[in-house]
Amino acid sequence: MKRTLLLLIVVCASALRARAATYYVVVAGLGGEPDYEQRFTAAAKDLERIFKAAGPTAHVYLLIGAQATAAHLAETMSEVAHSAKAEDDFALILIGHGSFDGVEYKFNLVGPDVSAGELATMCDHIVARRQLVVDTTSASGGAVQVLERPGRAVIAATKSGTEKNATVFARYWVEALQDPETDTDKSDSISAMEAFRYATKKTGAFYDSQKRLATEHAVFNDTGRGEAVRDVGNGQGMLMSSFTLLRLGTSQQAGSDPAKRALLKPEVIWEIENCLKLTARDISAASTGRSAWYQAFQQLLSRYEYFLLPSAQVFPFDARTHWPTEINGRRMDTYHRWMEVVAPITMSGRPALNVPVGFNAHGLPMGMQIVGRNEAELSCLQLAAAYDQATGWVTRRKPPLLPE
Repeated sequence: MKRTLLLLIVVCASALRARAATYYVVVAGLGGEPDYEQRFTAAAKDLERIFKAAGPTAHVYLLIGAQATAAHLAETMSEVAHSAKAEDDFALILIGHGSFDGVEYKFNLVGPDVSAGELATMCDHIVARRQLVVDTTSASGGAVQVLERPGRAVIAATKSGTEKNATVFARYWVEALQDPETDTDKSDSISAMEAFRYATKKTGAFYDSQKRLATEHAVFNDTGRGEAVRDVGNGQGMLMSSFTLLRLGTSQQAGSDPAKRALLKPEVIWEIENCLKLTARDISAASTGRSAWYQAFQQLLSRYEYFLLPSAQVFPFDARTHWPTEINGRRMDTYHRWMEVVAPITMSGRPALNVPVGFNAHGLPMGMQIVGRNEAELSCLQLAAAYDQATGWVTRRKPPLLPE
């Protein structure tokens, strides 16, 4: 059940990070030509403006033009390493050209280039547990496996180091942070995953509109192991989905406003504080546990058509009681415990509904969950209808709000 609680906590991983800061380092590399130089610089300045508008918890560093050197980048990353705390977020965004010789990726800068290995070392010195590297350059796919590690999400504009043409991904990454439509879950914030999907979709549409064969295919890895992917699955995508790049509207102020935090109920603060302690390894372990639970249910329901269990562990309690802290002499260590009989069903992903099973001596009702196989919603409803006809609970003890 600890895994279930961890999964419930993960749901809140994108909640308000009231005391944590985010450090952004944005670098526009060597353009080589005036057109590229202008495009790269403009994109980097747009990101600086967007991130600085996020509020006092945003610390933004911009390297463009003559400042975009390996030495200045190392100095900036060192400054972040001295300032950032473990509970803070860190994002490194690279805009420009990259190269890959079949062995090593390099980000093109004024003067000596910087390799993926050198970038990884700089990031490793930053203690922020949650990191994001967005490499929008050509050949950036060649950097992913060098940069990846647990707790660090890596996004590349190309699927490999062999996609070497200039990319347009950066253009749409910047656009993603300015378009409210990017916020697909309507959380009043934009996550790294939402921005990735937006930019990927827009990049594909660009090549379609130009009737050109796409020469870039964005990928990501946020588990710290294995190959980069293009969509969520097998643990991939959880860190990016919880990594808030930008807050929109009211949540921007709420994230750093102690007065707003004071309005949150203790359970929400508890969820947030526990979310801030999670590492990528924790989230990956939770995903693995959920997958194992899903498979266990799959085996169970391959033998039985339905699974029945109580709908609650307690009968209805006084509305003035916040939540039951003790059941039958056993203390509840978290507020999830009194209702944890429903959590495993939610995590199984199976259709479920509730039917009445009777009343206690005080006339308080109890229910039963009917859980079915995948895509068997109709079957569950049919069983519930048959059960209702057979038991007649509604007619035997009519709910007072129903008309006579």
